[in-house]
Amino acid sequence: MNSKIINITVLMIFIFISILTFNATREFPDPIDKNTINSGYYPALLAVLLMIFSIIGIFQSIYSKQSKLTINNFIAISLSILLIIIYFLF
Repeated sequence: MNSKIINITVLMIFIFISILTFNATREFPDPIDKNTINSGYYPALLAVLLMIFSIIGIFQSIYSKQSKLTINNFIAISLSILLIIIYFLF
């Protein structure tokens, strides 16, 4: 499988998550004292940084050489993820 497509897809998901997070921080309440920062300042900063690093990662993926993605122990990884999902469902 082409790793470039997977990288760009995951980074686009990160950008979408950062946009949702940034919009959610805008609804945080304002502080009572005017000399303090808003409670959504740090989460908004993290969302912006995630977006910036994701955009940089997309450009790096586009301009890098194409490589093939190989997954070793696919069955063990799938079983672990399935067990985690089952654990949190029950």
